[in-house]
Amino acid sequence: MAILTGVRADESLNRFMGLVSQRKLRYADDKPWTTASPEGFYYTMYPLYDWKARDIWIYNARTCAIYNPLYDLMYRAGVPLRNMRVW
Repeated sequence: MAILTGVRADESLNRFMGLVSQRKLRYADDKPWTTASPEGFYYTMYPLYDWKARDIWIYNARTCAIYNPLYDLMYRAGVPLRNMRVW
């Protein structure tokens, strides 16, 4: 079984350290964007782990992806990109 998540390493130092820790079990040595459960029953995949905020917005623009309109409101209000967090 695999779990896909949208965690990105550039969102915080803790996320970066959690993703790149050498002590983590991996799906494979050449797949740093994966972790394995200690029992090996499931794997967590982080396909966006090395994407920057700019990459997300380029993807949204190229694919016309639907995103939360709160981002537009925060942009208009002058909120810096690093502070735009929508839960």
